[in-house]
Amino acid sequence: MNGHLQLAQCFLNEGVATETVNISQNTALHLASVGGHIDIVRLLLDRDANPHARNNYSDTPLHMACFHGNHQVADLLLDRGALVDES
Repeated sequence: MNGHLQLAQCFLNEGVATETVNISQNTALHLASVGGHIDIVRLLLDRDANPHARNNYSDTPLHMACFHGNHQVADLLLDRGALVDES
């Protein structure tokens, strides 16, 4: 995703589902959380992306944001309903 907000908006406007996953079952929200792309995280959450989605390793976007030190993203995810105690 590389932090390209306009490109993400274009994909979503063309009907790409927010819950589309890659081979590791990461959603766009997982990937944006890893990269610290807060504007894209906000966009995805505004489009009803699931903050509780789990990848092949049972990681949520919140887990990944925290692991990669993306504290602003983690705060946003928490504000939007991500749960700390999900394991």
